[in-house]
Amino acid sequence: MTTTPPKDKLPLANPQAAGSPPAEPARAASASAKARGLADFVEGLVSGSRLRRSGLPTKPELPNAKQDEAEEDPPELLDLLLQGPDAVVVLHREQGEVIEVGERFIEWTGIPREQLAGKLFLDFFHEPERKIARTLYEDAGAGGVHVLELPCALPGERPRLVEFTAAQSKAGKGMFAVLIGRDVGERAATERYLRMERDRLNLFIRAMRDTLVLLSSAGDILYANPAAEQTFEPYELPVVCHRWMTEFSKNDRSDLQGLTSAYEGQTLEVDNGDGRIFLVTRSFLFESGRKSTVMLMAKDITDQKLIEKQNHQLEIELIRESKLAEFGTLSAGIAHNLNGPLTGVLGFCELLQLTRSDVKEIEHIRRQ
Repeated sequence: MTTTPPKDKLPLANPQAAGSPPAEPARAASASAKARGLADFVEGLVSGSRLRRSGLPTKPELPNAKQDEAEEDPPELLDLLLQGPDAVVVLHREQGEVIEVGERFIEWTGIPREQLAGKLFLDFFHEPERKIARTLYEDAGAGGVHVLELPCALPGERPRLVEFTAAQSKAGKGMFAVLIGRDVGERAATERYLRMERDRLNLFIRAMRDTLVLLSSAGDILYANPAAEQTFEPYELPVVCHRWMTEFSKNDRSDLQGLTSAYEGQTLEVDNGDGRIFLVTRSFLFESGRKSTVMLMAKDITDQKLIEKQNHQLEIELIRESKLAEFGTLSAGIAHNLNGPLTGVLGFCELLQLTRSDVKEIEHIRRQ
């Protein structure tokens, strides 16, 4: 557990080495004021006024007898903040110098702690983002939140997207700002991926040639894609959707009140009454196990039905012609089978006419 030294015994910032010439009076006074202000800031942290409102423990719960003994031994609260999962940076508001940093900030920047002390906060960022970085600590009292790209000094490491939250210290005469940074790179990548998927899905829905309509549980139209708006007039679409839902409700009576089709979907061929036929599929979208939205997808199959009807008629004609061909083949077979005996009879009649020309019945037999 660390102990905060009294303000009057704090060492001056950037102390001179032994034997070196004394510092300039103005610089020494500024460093002394900065050190004492930092002491006030740390004392304000461990005093519990701000942290008690945030829910963090400020002092250990001790019996009353030992409370006075532990009063002058503040907890390791500053170490807890600096070693937490977020990047903590304590800055001088006027000069923008780094006073103290957390372990996470050291890891993200790839710079050792000894090189961070006294470094300007703006030097961590590229030129386009330095204006936002300056706003963070100069306007820390406004409690601003900004996302900055924090480069890493280690080779091969990619910059991180860090969301910084700034707050002005009430202790230390307000000369210090506390910045809390959170890595939002994964969240930003996830949001970017979701936006890409949303745009791709939106593009797919708008390019659909089939009608897509979303209805509320009360039957109100929530969304209609461009294909639905081109297929039906604005006044016609609600009537058509109501007609389709009525057709589905008729089948729900024989489908356990539609429980099966609710999860698997149901498809019907519906005559629109104006000569058009639609293949309509109804599905449900669920929220918390309850039906929240009805999705209707309809495809105009009028041309397909016309082609199927024409194909059916052609098929009937082909069947009839096939039967006629079979009848002709059968007739030809019968005629062939009859020609054999008749040829023999005719040949025998010609022989009789050659041998016995007085027989008059031969000519009559040939004619028959």
